Amino acid sequence: MVVGALTFKPTSQSMKSLLKKSVFSLLVMTSSLTASAQNLLVNGGFDSPSSLGAADSTWNSMSFWFFSANVSSPTPSSLLGGYWTYEQAHSNYDSLVSDSSINASDYCVSLGGGGADLGGSITQSFNATAGSTYTASLDVGYVGAREPVGVRFSILDSNNSNQAVSFLDVSTSLSNFPASDFTFATFSFQFTAPSTNLAFKVEDISFWGYSTDVLINNASVAPVPEPSTDALLATGALLLCGTFLRRRRAFCSICH
Repeated sequence: MVVGALTFKPTSQSMKSLLKKSVFSLLVMTSSLTASAQNLLVNGGFDSPSSLGAADSTWNSMSFWFFSANVSSPTPSSLLGGYWTYEQAHSNYDSLVSDSSINASDYCVSLGGGGADLGGSITQSFNATAGSTYTASLDVGYVGAREPVGVRFSILDSNNSNQAVSFLDVSTSLSNFPASDFTFATFSFQFTAPSTNLAFKVEDISFWGYSTDVLINNASVAPVPEPSTDALLATGALLLCGTFLRRRRAFCSICH
């Protein structure tokens, strides 16, 4: 097509640029809509201890900082980054654990420590919107032999004597529990917040008499997107696709 003395010929580069702009706009929209889905728990991956020091024990490639056996320095609170509260049961083996074969700076927590010891629990308070729906999730694994061990993670209502809002028991009896030690599987459930003041609790529910320790990592509480949000995102995607197709047809008509 000739306009005056100028010839306009759309290039594939023009189409690529338009496509990139459309995808970028969609990503920006997605990011803004899902920003509220961030984890409500702080240091849910246990990767930011406020105090560490030398490990109390090492076994193969794993290092252990015990909560129960060495509560003076560093304290359980500092090992957990100051955001989690640790409650001791009978175990001398509840600990912060690092496996250098995976990532030396990637920590997890061990609850339940072998023999006849009953493991402890950790808890973190968080704020929610009453009536809103959330997803609670936790990565669970173990170290040692694959014996009957497990944990319960719960959502507690701090405004109602810490009554359980909902909970999930995870044990080696589940078909999707990891088949080898120091690997993790993610477990989750949804709940509706009855109040604004809630707590996330993980406690050992292992059978006594076994030498296996349960491992936990990546604790999370995240809002479930409202249906209206999903619909808005889908509408935005359709509008972007429609705009791209209209411009593509316009380019093609000019080419011909």
